[in-house]
Amino acid sequence: MHKLLSLEQVANLLHISPSTARLRIARGSSMPPSFRTGRRRLFLEQAVSDWLLEQARNSSATGSQPKKSSPGRKRRDNLGGLV
Repeated sequence: MHKLLSLEQVANLLHISPSTARLRIARGSSMPPSFRTGRRRLFLEQAVSDWLLEQARNSSATGSQPKKSSPGRKRRDNLGGLV
């Protein structure tokens, strides 16, 4: 039998709040595959593990560099000057 995880358990594994997990699902953002049973959203533990491994592979393949600020956005240094 497969082990099932609740939305709260998966959110805890991902270090996000349950409300953020619900929002990601509603928006179609990246989340492990899940299904509904009644009013509960459940995740297969193996599917969550597979999804996390895939995310790690994709992250290391792209180099996971920090995002640069958009060209139209002005940043200030610690002294108040524009960068």
